[in-house]
Amino acid sequence: MSGKYYYAARRGRPAIEEVHCAGCGELAEAGGGRFLGTFYSLRHALQSARLRHPDCVICLRCASLQR
Repeated sequence: MSGKYYYAARRGRPAIEEVHCAGCGELAEAGGGRFLGTFYSLRHALQSARLRHPDCVICLRCASLQR
């Protein structure tokens, strides 16, 4: 089943760039996000995000929800 995924960068030093799933609470804390697209998994969304943002990581909350 596919889901909608977003990219967001949290402010700070260093800025943390993360991929979030739709409805993630951390996404709202980061000030919203940029829509990446619809993917079958968080890993596929991360691969797409890393094309433009090589230091991007998976949101820990989203990763724990998908297990």
